[in-house]
Amino acid sequence: MTSLLSLSRWVIPRYDCCMKWFRDVVLIPVLITVVGGFGFMIWGAWYSGVKWHSPFSTEWLKAVWTAPVPIWIVFVLLVAGGYLFVLYRRSMVTFKEEKTYTAQLVEEAGIVQDQIKLIRRDHAEEMAELQKPKPKLHVSWGIGDCHWGVRRTEENTFMLIIGRALFSTSDINETLYLTSAYIKGTKAAENIGTITVAPGDAVHSHLSILLVPLIQEPDTELVAKLIFVDSKGRAYETPEQKFEPVGRYEMKFLEAQLDGIPSAPELTLVWRSFGWCWTKQDGEMAVRLTGDGFLQVDNVPEKVLMVDIRIEGAERVGIFDSFELEPGQRTFRGIGVDFKELKPNGKEPITAVMTFVDFKGHLYPVKEATFKPLSNPEQFNGISWANM
Repeated sequence: MTSLLSLSRWVIPRYDCCMKWFRDVVLIPVLITVVGGFGFMIWGAWYSGVKWHSPFSTEWLKAVWTAPVPIWIVFVLLVAGGYLFVLYRRSMVTFKEEKTYTAQLVEEAGIVQDQIKLIRRDHAEEMAELQKPKPKLHVSWGIGDCHWGVRRTEENTFMLIIGRALFSTSDINETLYLTSAYIKGTKAAENIGTITVAPGDAVHSHLSILLVPLIQEPDTELVAKLIFVDSKGRAYETPEQKFEPVGRYEMKFLEAQLDGIPSAPELTLVWRSFGWCWTKQDGEMAVRLTGDGFLQVDNVPEKVLMVDIRIEGAERVGIFDSFELEPGQRTFRGIGVDFKELKPNGKEPITAVMTFVDFKGHLYPVKEATFKPLSNPEQFNGISWANM
């Protein structure tokens, strides 16, 4: 079955081609020759005076063939005319096809020309846009809002520039869309989002610009010109600006402020040993909470000076030895503070939450702790249990 289908696919196109050739080249000329030949033979017979009652007789054929216009000449002319007619007919078909093809080419050429015109128009508009004078970008940094620091990851070390700035443009028609920024010798590690600067408008924006590589020594002042890039790829170099160096924890604090996140200072206290005993302050009995451990303060921009400790429902008495904590640094120290209003029964433990207070009045509560009675109060300037 498959072989028959294959054979038919091979035979049918060739059969159609042969039949077309036979019809155009053989059949039509033969028909013209036969019909015309009989007509001219009759005309030749009449012309030569051959009697009509004996057509196609030997005498008639001889007379026709030897007539003043011999029939063989007529036959040749008929054959030649037939083939000329075939050639003319085929040339007319070819001419019609060529005419249709030419019209199609003209139509397609018109479409291509229209597309070329559109491309040229778009290109001209783009070139006009690029050749148009670039707007001027004005950037004004807030006082004390220019900082930079180092951000490290496992893969890379980045420069981080943060601060607040005021943006405006001199162009009265075009809105600028700033998408990235860098300084000479670096490239943007990520986009800054989109800062939209409309004509006649001044935009306040906070910036957090991450750059690579690190081209400035840490903890040194950075003096550089920031280059902003808009959505069209145009660069705007700003005047030279100083950026003050900040540490890792200060940078974290400043970023939180710029992002509108409330700064929540955090103090961690891990006791090593601690307890309570009785003591006297101004002739009155007071409870002394004492011990030593590790302290660390986070989410603060600078050193913190601790000046007080509070416990809810109790009054601190006596002198408090103030101390400083560096942001993000663990510090080991002893703590001793006296309170009134704490009245434990006998030697029962005291559970309390201490809240440290810094020089600016910020509060730093620490985890609740349970203070057990000290076995040797005298070592902490307390009253011996034997004297109670």
